[in-house]
Amino acid sequence: FQWINIIFIRCKFNFWLFGYIYLCFNFMFLLFVLIVLTGVAWLLYETGMLDRTSTTTPLSDFAIKDTSSVDQIFIADQDGNTALLVRQEDQTWRVNDKYRATDYKVQNLLNGFKNIAVKAQVPTATKPGVISMIAGRGRKVEIYQNGQLSKTWLIGTCTPDHFGTYMVLETPEAGRSSEPFIMRM
Repeated sequence: FQWINIIFIRCKFNFWLFGYIYLCFNFMFLLFVLIVLTGVAWLLYETGMLDRTSTTTPLSDFAIKDTSSVDQIFIADQDGNTALLVRQEDQTWRVNDKYRATDYKVQNLLNGFKNIAVKAQVPTATKPGVISMIAGRGRKVEIYQNGQLSKTWLIGTCTPDHFGTYMVLETPEAGRSSEPFIMRM
């Protein structure tokens, strides 16, 4: 009977050892999966694919809901070129008080004012470069409603994938946003 006890104890030990190895393997596998998921989440966060904060703040509300109240649009670039579009009494638009603006082009501009939306926030890693690019090469668009400055858009270049445009919003009430956004129409 002694050999039966030895076999039983040895089998019990082997079973316990196998269970221990199995638990260690599961722990290592779960640790590996956790590390990979953390890396993927960090990568999505840094590239801006993960929405980190709400973009419903007033400084992300670029759209002009009532474009019929827009009566003046001022556009300027970094080279000193400017254009002032003013709505006349007869609902036509004049450019720099000299030329009559083409109606469908002004309507296209007003539709852009109405349909613009935030596509994403600028990733943290690229934010300083985007801000300096807008400051150096951007265009400024001032939108007046009922004779009062409503919003100022600072417009940069398009995104690398050409599906968005870098923009910063400025309002008379809140001032200039510190956050640039990727916009779409």
